[in-house]
Amino acid sequence: MTDSEINTRYQSFIRQMRTPGVHKVGGLGACTLISQKALKAGVNFNRIENLSFWGEDRHFCIRAAALGISMYVDTHLPAYHIYRDSDLEGAMEFLDRTDMGEGSEASRPKLSLSMS
Repeated sequence: MTDSEINTRYQSFIRQMRTPGVHKVGGLGACTLISQKALKAGVNFNRIENLSFWGEDRHFCIRAAALGISMYVDTHLPAYHIYRDSDLEGAMEFLDRTDMGEGSEASRPKLSLSMS
């Protein structure tokens, strides 16, 4: 692909992720809802020895794709992924940008999961 084609596809993907809905994706990360069917089929976070990708979520997604299990992202509510302490710096800006249209504190996204 040319740089222009890559950029066009990237921009299209970003627009899709900003559109509320459930969208098929090639990979997931962070907080993932996993069906019992996928777990029984063998999808897990274990490292795949012959892959040099960093991150257990990548190994999970590769394994799911190899088993023919589709992955989806729900973009009805915006998500903010806090992976490192430095990500906390952008949290308030994220909350300010993601007012859910009602203009009140109650309309802001809520913390749904915290892991350490």
